[in-house]
Amino acid sequence: MRAVPVVDEQDAPETVIPDPEPVTRIKLTDTSAETTTLAEPDPEPLDVPDAPDLPEAEDPTTEDPTEDPDRSQTQDGTGENLEDVTSVEVEQTTLSSAPRVAADDLDQAIITPALSTADFYVAGVTWDPAGTDEPPYVFIRVLAADGWTEWDELDTDPLHDDATVVGTEPYVTGVASGVQVKVRGAQLPADLAVVLMPANPSTDVKEVQEPDAEVSTLPEPDEDRSTASTAARSGTPATTAAPALFTPASAPAAPGTTSVAAAAPVQASAAVPANAAMPTSDQVAGGIISRSAWGANEARSTWRPSYHQLRAAVVHHTAGNNNYTRAQSASIVRGIHNYHAVTLGWNDIGYNYLVDKYGQVFEGRRGTLASNDGVIVTGAHARSYNQHSLGISAIGNYTSTYAPQVILDRMSEVIGWHFARAGIDVTTASRMPNRTGLPRIFAHRDVGSTICPGQNIYNRLPTMRTSVGAVVDRLSHQGNRYLLRNDLRDGSAHIDFRYGRADDDVLVGDWYGQGRDTFTVRRGREYHVQRHLQGGQADHLFRYGRPDDEVVIGDWNGDGSATLAVRRGNHFHIRNSLTDGTADLVVKFGQANDEVVTGDWNGDGRDTLAVRRGNRFFFTNTLQTGEAEYTVQYGRADDLVLVGDWNGDGKDTLAIRRGREYHIKNSIEGGEADVRVIYGRLDDVSLTGDWNGDGKNTLGVRRR
Repeated sequence: MRAVPVVDEQDAPETVIPDPEPVTRIKLTDTSAETTTLAEPDPEPLDVPDAPDLPEAEDPTTEDPTEDPDRSQTQDGTGENLEDVTSVEVEQTTLSSAPRVAADDLDQAIITPALSTADFYVAGVTWDPAGTDEPPYVFIRVLAADGWTEWDELDTDPLHDDATVVGTEPYVTGVASGVQVKVRGAQLPADLAVVLMPANPSTDVKEVQEPDAEVSTLPEPDEDRSTASTAARSGTPATTAAPALFTPASAPAAPGTTSVAAAAPVQASAAVPANAAMPTSDQVAGGIISRSAWGANEARSTWRPSYHQLRAAVVHHTAGNNNYTRAQSASIVRGIHNYHAVTLGWNDIGYNYLVDKYGQVFEGRRGTLASNDGVIVTGAHARSYNQHSLGISAIGNYTSTYAPQVILDRMSEVIGWHFARAGIDVTTASRMPNRTGLPRIFAHRDVGSTICPGQNIYNRLPTMRTSVGAVVDRLSHQGNRYLLRNDLRDGSAHIDFRYGRADDDVLVGDWYGQGRDTFTVRRGREYHVQRHLQGGQADHLFRYGRPDDEVVIGDWNGDGSATLAVRRGNHFHIRNSLTDGTADLVVKFGQANDEVVTGDWNGDGRDTLAVRRGNRFFFTNTLQTGEAEYTVQYGRADDLVLVGDWNGDGKDTLAIRRGREYHIKNSIEGGEADVRVIYGRLDDVSLTGDWNGDGKNTLGVRRR
């Protein structure tokens, strides 16, 4: 289904991933909300800002991150007509934080000692939501390679109604070996804990509630030393410009490690294709790194993927200090996966995609890359807005630091790839079920109390929408532009629109018996039928025959509606409805190497067959096995042949194309053409149909 390059395990260069190690869980309160020895009163609690106006989720009970399997849908999806959706303008707002209660009411404040720990790449703080009216404020700093980072506030991930564990967003870091946490709230929740993910989390959890040999206290950090305020926190554009950073180091596996596939080098110039039918020269730079390539433990994803019609994309960031290296990104993704799937009990990673500051794109939620055109697997990234949306997250914190442009470029390419496959116009409203007026691409903070995806990325969303629109335009409009004319005269098109994909097979017929012809596109044995001459998604989908069958079109039973027949050799398997199933009639006519045309040759309202050998045509007026009833010579052997009722007399006749010129005959006989028309370009693909319902066939072209 796709031409987007997917970096799979067998194709990717190897990197070294340590053997699984336990997750560290540092307990700060017990099940009664009493503090442990690792939680001390905080004499200098960090200030929290006043609450800004934030949007409320309109239906907070409609979704669960694990997704009820009984509500799952197939990937067929039904299309929506995008032509009548009005454009939407989005007002940018400025947020500084996401407080839950007033600062004066925050009576409880604790701090951990500075703690030395085993190396970790992802941290989070979790608690039991029972008995806690409002989530606390959580602040974290970590001991990175170049010293302690600054304090960062962590947003709370959405609370779900049946959750027994909730927590903060994941905090990502290049390898860290120490942590310190502050918590402030109206009350302290029970079972409050700091959770640390190693490079390859195992199913084991090491519980710590007092200092020991592996988690010990450190001297208090120097508050005046700010190691993470520049390079460590910045994710500066300079880090993405050095070519050396795009080449992963290769080394033999050390004792106690295993060799696992990782991402291919990133090349910053390519763009993502829309699907398997799009030109394969346009690709997401470096490919999309599949779950198998980054080492997902599929045993932790026990849910059954469900799919919904794609309507929008939600942009996120994680949290963290942005000091990770390119080689550490896969470890971070594995850590987020374990934090979401196991620690928070979501069964899988919440995002559909993650993009690091080097431009690497990681497949997130299982089933994302398997999503068919127009649908997306449901994730767990924006409460009440998970269904119908693609969640894509930047790895890092971009609240006050500049997100490298390569992040937004890759996001635009991935979103554009999905939107092009879904026929989505990015300038229209998303029609999300829980809120009107949302654009096709919006931020997490637009639908929840959070600063995500950070002010820097949020300010650049208008530009991202423009970039996505350009990707969609490029991918959707290559090879699927149709220019149709409503009379047999020289001139320009009366109808100009785009539909389908670049290498779709296009079939023309009156599929709905409405007196005018529209398009069906064929993809293998799938047929996507459109009721109107417009873009957007198909109105009907069905399957018939084999992918390698030759297909011809006709109104075989005279009911006014066109259906299909598949040809195998000189046998024609005819079906009288646009539904899955077997043939209603099989007839044998002509020879296996004949060229076949179809039409209503005698005006009885039923289409039958004719075959061409050189410039001689053999006609039959009945759908039954037998010989031709009459033959006619017309044109030359190398002419392109078209069929239509050109004069509206109810009978189909022949036309031939030579270059840009069409020689049209209004009767089944040889001789000179009755009408000559010049239309289109030399490299256009010719089509015929009654586009306006006036009873006459005219010309159309498909422009590549």
